[in-house]
Amino acid sequence: RDVPLVRKAAELLKRRAAECLVDALKRMSKADISTVLQTFALLGCLEERVNAEMTRLSTVVHAAVSDGFDPRFNPNAPAVPGEKRRDVWERIDTMADTIASCASQNVLLHHTLQTRRDTRTHERLGASLSESREPLTTLFLRKTSATIREHVAALVHSANRRGGGTAIFNALSQDFPRVRNRFLSLVDRVVAVGLTIAS
Repeated sequence: RDVPLVRKAAELLKRRAAECLVDALKRMSKADISTVLQTFALLGCLEERVNAEMTRLSTVVHAAVSDGFDPRFNPNAPAVPGEKRRDVWERIDTMADTIASCASQNVLLHHTLQTRRDTRTHERLGASLSESREPLTTLFLRKTSATIREHVAALVHSANRRGGGTAIFNALSQDFPRVRNRFLSLVDRVVAVGLTIAS
């Protein structure tokens, strides 16, 4: 008779822990992330939650890249009442900020899994994940690179057909040093976070 109640309590705990993990990652709190990951390990669903977090981060990045390289963007379109008009470079900066934030969260999640010890087995939490899986940082980089490549290709294709995307394509192609500096800055930010986490 108590089994359904136990299951319900476990599901509620999982949902609450999932919310706490997202919050802890956004705050870049090592201690809170460690505690929540240990909770998932005790509940027997650590890998499931890690997969969900990777999906969440990839989804956020995909949305940011879609917005940053949106071929429908028209700098001459009438402003939407109540919304601030963003130029091409503001859109690119917002996209870069989002990618840097998600990459930093990914690095911290990976680092915690590799360094935090399970309170029961005393092994690294990451040791309980599938042996065949890619390192989280490699997986995130591969998916993010594919997303950017896909959207840039779509932008070029659209611009070549003189469809939407011309404004963004022209801005990027006419000021490549600015594009390069934006992405080098993004990489530097993520590397700096990684060094801070590892120290």
